[in-house]
Amino acid sequence: MKIKNQILAQLAMLGLVPALLGAAASTITKGPAVKLSPAAFGYNTQTLGGPGWDQQPFLDRITELQPGNFRYPGGTIGNFWDWKTGTMNALGRKYKVMGGTGERYPYKLEDVKKIRDLSGGYTEPVYMVNMLTDTYENQLAMLKHAQAIGLPVRYIELGNEFYMDDHPKNYDYLKKYPTVKDYVDDCRVWVTKLRKEFPGARIAMVAINNPAGWTADNRKRSREWNDGVMKNLTGFDVDAFTFHNYAKNKFADQTPEDLLSQSIQAVSFTSIKRGIPEKYPYWVTEYNSFQPENKLPGLWVNGLSNVMMTAQMLSHPSIELVCLHNIVGPVSSVIYDKDTKIAGGKTAAKYSLSATGQGLKVYAQAQKGAKAVRRLAFSNNPEIASRGKNNYNTLYGYLFAGASNGDKALVLNLGAKPMAIDLAGLGFAPKTAATTFAPSLRTPVIDDKSVTHETTQLTGQNQLTLKPYSVTVIE
Repeated sequence: MKIKNQILAQLAMLGLVPALLGAAASTITKGPAVKLSPAAFGYNTQTLGGPGWDQQPFLDRITELQPGNFRYPGGTIGNFWDWKTGTMNALGRKYKVMGGTGERYPYKLEDVKKIRDLSGGYTEPVYMVNMLTDTYENQLAMLKHAQAIGLPVRYIELGNEFYMDDHPKNYDYLKKYPTVKDYVDDCRVWVTKLRKEFPGARIAMVAINNPAGWTADNRKRSREWNDGVMKNLTGFDVDAFTFHNYAKNKFADQTPEDLLSQSIQAVSFTSIKRGIPEKYPYWVTEYNSFQPENKLPGLWVNGLSNVMMTAQMLSHPSIELVCLHNIVGPVSSVIYDKDTKIAGGKTAAKYSLSATGQGLKVYAQAQKGAKAVRRLAFSNNPEIASRGKNNYNTLYGYLFAGASNGDKALVLNLGAKPMAIDLAGLGFAPKTAATTFAPSLRTPVIDDKSVTHETTQLTGQNQLTLKPYSVTVIE
């Protein structure tokens, strides 16, 4: 018996145990191809809380993540931004937007250039222009300065969350845009001028993901925002619309299965009526689990859920690019800006990657350079029960095609048992599988050693056994 167990242990490393024990490997079917740009995946980059952009460990961590896009300067803060100083403008400081002055850690276009240079020219800025508290002329100067220092101007976002009527608390958006028509009329002027200055740029206006979901009495503006945009969109046009997409939780005793179900629900888009014509793609310039409601911050389940949200959105034909919120900061970010206590009481060290960071680092390795993505469907794919609106499957997979170094597949096993997959359906001859996993969905991720990385040689193999709670890149 001891010898048998040793043999099985050795075969398990080759992914052969399920076949020998009679378990049928899941076969793979490829879905339709969805076009990808190099800038498809990246991050919202608001960094008022630090660390400074002179901190090399911070820059090194960002380089590891291989972001395709970098949203500058961020969301709410972008509506109060002075690009010349790299801090909030006078109004932002006066009204204490985002809770402070923002003068300690300036964030300039030159800092975005550092990231682009470190990426070898791969990282692409997404410029969120300040239409609320600045002038067109000054924002044009910002974009021209970006060009002058070697940054491309190909993605321009016209403001942030103007459908909110009570945000920020001390200086709400109604002061500039009391109606949606006021915003569209302003966009007409900006877009017409920007087209002449940057004819190759793609320009996106603010929209809302699920208007009908804003049910509160004070959310009439939000419910009617998209319809108002389209009714007034005359005399000019844009290339895309933005929206934000956070997985919400209402369970005080939220489980990992709840979080995964909530994340899948947030990116299903099956019953959403946005009122925007299908010809327009979307930029999801913020997404994540909604931080105030997340009862499991810092645990491995967040890494898997955000990989899944990212891959599900970018394999949807209407999504052009996504920016995870946020590159750095507190417990739901990707890089910790200070020693941070996570769920369960453990502390992650400053500059360490969160669970989300560890997962999305793997995602970027699979997607980088790809020109298209296909969802993978699996036979023998058990359903996992949750208390949310949706149960979810054990296996999720994505085929990334067109990169110069060959096709790659990204496969997640969200279940507690090993799952064997038949590799024939991938359409290419895989050589290796690099797996990142943890013992449990509740594993605290406090440093690089919190997750395990294993590489399996696949040459000559026809199947692979995926470890529980894992994300794997097959190439």
